[in-house]
Amino acid sequence: MNDFASQIAKGNLDIPVGRIDSGAFGAFSESFDIMREELLYARKREQEADKQRREVIASISHDIKNPVASIQSIAEYQSLTTGSEELRQEFETIAQKTNQISGMIGNLHTTMLNELERLEIRPEVTESSIIQEALLQADFRKRIKEFEIPECLVMADRVRFLQVADNIISNSYKYADTEIKVRCGFEGEFLCISIKDFGKGVKKEEEIFLTQKYFRGAECKRKGRLRYGYVHRRVSYERHGRKTALPI
Repeated sequence: MNDFASQIAKGNLDIPVGRIDSGAFGAFSESFDIMREELLYARKREQEADKQRREVIASISHDIKNPVASIQSIAEYQSLTTGSEELRQEFETIAQKTNQISGMIGNLHTTMLNELERLEIRPEVTESSIIQEALLQADFRKRIKEFEIPECLVMADRVRFLQVADNIISNSYKYADTEIKVRCGFEGEFLCISIKDFGKGVKKEEEIFLTQKYFRGAECKRKGRLRYGYVHRRVSYERHGRKTALPI
């Protein structure tokens, strides 16, 4: 019973209590085992409900993307064809906001697929120039200082890398609001990319939690943020067969 209680305390609900035929103590052990079975059943139901919730979110976020993209396309077209400067600015604002919404929906969809272990990573051999293109496309505020990417071939999923770049840069805008410095160089067979801003950083006691799922730092909670976090960027990179590192 001591060993059984120890396993229960550790969260291991798969080990049944051995049958004890000794009066009241036998009835007690049987009741204890029934409790274990109910806890195990409740855990499985909770996991299934959580999985279904994520599937619904992933499905809805995917369905929303098409109408948002249509609104963005119409706004961009109208901004180019209208003869009114005031209307042009308004259409450009609509296009910009729908682009932000589209990015957030895409990140949410990606996160849910990642949680369901359905995130598809399709790396292919491509030129390293996609790195510079992705970072500059994400940096619409022009905060990145001039940088160079060594010419070489890399193995990467262009779409996923763009999502990662967009998230890193947008988080820098949100929490640091400083210039951004990018450095690239080779370390063995890897092309290493260092992206640095000059914000306050995270609290020392929060550093060990940065790679854990669902962790949100104090600054993130204060400003309110739901994004494709570091842990998902790390998973995306590692499924590319690549490495990530946090400077501490």
